Amino acid sequence: MKPMRLRPLALFGTACALGLAAWVSQGVVAVTDAGSGAGRVGELPAVWWLAVWTAVAGSLLAVICRRRVPWLPFLVPLVLVLPWLPLPVPAAALIWTGSLVVWVWVGTGVAAIAAAWRPIAEPPFGFGVVRDPRRAPWLALVVAFVIYCGAARAVSASLLGGDEPHYLVITQSLLEDHDLQVENNYRNGRYHEYFSGDLRPDFLRRGTNEQIYSIHAPGLSALVLPAFAVGGYPGVVVFLAFLSAIGTWLVWRAGYRLTGSASAAWFGWATVACGAPTFFHAITIYPDGAGAVVIMLGVSALVAMETPAIAPGRDVAVDAPGRAATPWSAWRWGALGAALGVLPWLHTRLAVGAALVAGSLVLRLLARRAFGRAAALVAVFAVSAAAWLGFFYAIYGELSPSAPYGGITQATWSNIPRALPALLFDQQFGLVPNAPAYGLALAGLVPLLRARRRLAVELSLLLIVYTLLVAAFHMWWGGRSAPARLLVPVLPVLGLPAAVCWSRWRSTGRAIGGVALTLTVLMTAAMVATDGGALIFNERDGVGQLLEWVTPVVDLPRAFPSYLRDAPAEALRTTGVWLAAMLTAMAGLRLVAWRGSRRGADARGALALGAPLAFCVAAMAAASVGWKEAGTSGLTPPTAELAFLRAFDPEALPLGVRIPAFERTPVAEIPGRFQMTASERRPAEADGPLLFLVDVPAGVYRVSRATVMAAQGVLEVRVGRGREPIARWEFGRTAREGDYELRLPVSVNALIVTGDARARASMPRLALQPVSIVARGRRPPVPRAAKAARYGDLVVYSFTPEVYLEGPGLWVVGGLPVPLALTVDSPAAAARVLLRNGPVPNRVTLRGAGTSVDLALQPGEERVVEVPVDRATGGAVLEVKAEKGFRPADFDKATKDVRYLGVWIQAVRTG
Repeated sequence: MKPMRLRPLALFGTACALGLAAWVSQGVVAVTDAGSGAGRVGELPAVWWLAVWTAVAGSLLAVICRRRVPWLPFLVPLVLVLPWLPLPVPAAALIWTGSLVVWVWVGTGVAAIAAAWRPIAEPPFGFGVVRDPRRAPWLALVVAFVIYCGAARAVSASLLGGDEPHYLVITQSLLEDHDLQVENNYRNGRYHEYFSGDLRPDFLRRGTNEQIYSIHAPGLSALVLPAFAVGGYPGVVVFLAFLSAIGTWLVWRAGYRLTGSASAAWFGWATVACGAPTFFHAITIYPDGAGAVVIMLGVSALVAMETPAIAPGRDVAVDAPGRAATPWSAWRWGALGAALGVLPWLHTRLAVGAALVAGSLVLRLLARRAFGRAAALVAVFAVSAAAWLGFFYAIYGELSPSAPYGGITQATWSNIPRALPALLFDQQFGLVPNAPAYGLALAGLVPLLRARRRLAVELSLLLIVYTLLVAAFHMWWGGRSAPARLLVPVLPVLGLPAAVCWSRWRSTGRAIGGVALTLTVLMTAAMVATDGGALIFNERDGVGQLLEWVTPVVDLPRAFPSYLRDAPAEALRTTGVWLAAMLTAMAGLRLVAWRGSRRGADARGALALGAPLAFCVAAMAAASVGWKEAGTSGLTPPTAELAFLRAFDPEALPLGVRIPAFERTPVAEIPGRFQMTASERRPAEADGPLLFLVDVPAGVYRVSRATVMAAQGVLEVRVGRGREPIARWEFGRTAREGDYELRLPVSVNALIVTGDARARASMPRLALQPVSIVARGRRPPVPRAAKAARYGDLVVYSFTPEVYLEGPGLWVVGGLPVPLALTVDSPAAAARVLLRNGPVPNRVTLRGAGTSVDLALQPGEERVVEVPVDRATGGAVLEVKAEKGFRPADFDKATKDVRYLGVWIQAVRTG
């Protein structure tokens, strides 16, 4: 079938629609009324940009039509026009804002490429490796290793939390003391080499010798010991990333062996390697990633016994006849038994997975009368299992894996009814909401059952039994970890049914699979790219950080199921709504594709358009029902208005509009209409702050007039992790609106307003009103301030941990350039600060707008420096660098302060 050709009038209309979508994609929209979607404001680029994008779209479509490439996928971005329609729209239509705009355009590109794709008999030089079953698995390994290491570097600031440092403490004990008694390792603080916080021994019961042994199994700590000895904590991360990359290599090989299709093997590999659960546990120090590799090694042996070897380039069906010879010698089977025997040492729950895989392998070997090989596997596995039980007896005097827990019940079957659906569908910690491709992989067990019954039964038994065991744990979410941590050991197994599905799917199924995989990759990429990995780890508050981040205008977390926030029945109903919506979309897409094929229409173009739109419509329908069930409108003006302020830029976006009237309004006047109140997305704490705003842009803010009129008591304003307030406001009968202003010279991570009892009683809903906002293009090129402190009429903002805000002043570390921001309360041309050097000769430089200071300081020398400030904002941004530093503990034996300090800065006075 040939693609449909666009007639000139249709070409013009499509170009206009695509240009309109591109134009509004550059803008930002906010809602001002939580009751309906009618009250909206927006800022857009100049109108001439609409003409530019329309011309670009027309040229692109003309080229596409000339080459007879399907053009229908380019209609997908029309969903981005919904929030800008000049009429009242439902809240679900406003989903397509914020970061989802980028996702839509990426999805459009993927759909267009898929629609235009043609198999190439002879790939260009170098690209044939993708199809070559001998070299492609190694390419998969390299790609996985590279992206894992790159991600580890990008999110390093968010890693090493929860139980991770405790595993490294055990490693240090093995390396330095050659034992597992960790009390002294916590006491001497050697873990500060890689962890800045304070740790206490993680144990529940002492050993029979009254020594402390960690509650965590020692297997992972022993496994990473060589890497830690060579490269410290970074070496451990690289080692684990490489180990997980080997696991994806096994997935590719097994997927190809089952299907004989390189594309199917790549689909199964991508499902596993790029899904958030496996991806992030490849670079975190938990036993689950390593356990997944070992289990996949055993499953690969099952696949090798199930299927004959496939010659390179041979394309065989998944149910190709033939029986593989029993692979490997007795020595290799013994080595596999040793590998499986490691699993209980990694974590007690992995013993079940080890037993199931080993049992399946032994039964297959016995059926083939390979008694020697079966004996080799069983013997080594049994020795390891006996040593494992002996380990508990030697330390605790009991042959019980539960001995370290001191009799505390870790699991009960009554947890399963709630935890089982939560493991799969919870918005924060569930598998499918954070990696939709795994949902299709689970469905792939059905075609695998038809093609390879025994293998499907073995894999299903492993998945079901292990998942039920995990669901029996009270802490099914796995603590501070990426989504679905406790399921990670068996997730690579799902790469096989995913590959089988792809090999059996035709156009409709592959379109659905493409949408699921694209969404999975986008979710993982967003977690990596946003705020150094801040979206990876969730608190147990029932609000998924990824859903909260992806669109600011509507409350997506309330539309998705949460098994921590909602009652079980409510969470199950919401899950059912989403499942029904997705299944309806699939069924409708299949019907449309079938009718289109009967009419001889362009199936590829129609599917490339229909698949994304079908799931967009399904998502809007499910979200609408979810909000109705939750009793909320779904709109969130506080977060929408704050997002508008972050993007505020009258120079780049000069066109302000009011919707639905679509009337022009001056952009500069829009922020002044906002009332910035606390977001209602997260449950408010009874003793929490009166106002908590995240990522607040630079500008001037004041307490709203309505708040001032009713206010009594005292308010204090803090920035981020700062301990001391930067502003303290007292309210009374003489309170005036202009007295309560706050100037932020830079954007801040968080703005926190707390109040005394009178303030809480008189201001149940505190509101700040923007007075003036620094345009996005004019904001200082520094990150958001993490904390701030007030020193008289001077306020100092810090951005990095290399600043220590203390009593009357602050220290900056030595040897590094450190950014700072200052503001002064009184009108002044400059802020005067005192620089005091430490006990070593030093050179200190200050650089900023209008500031260039280079000082050679002797030990203990002081200098007063004037820092020019912007009269409009009262602020200044500068970079301070002390060439050298010192550790106080080296000069004063009475202190244990080992910080590397460079220069002391203290406010003098403004002038």
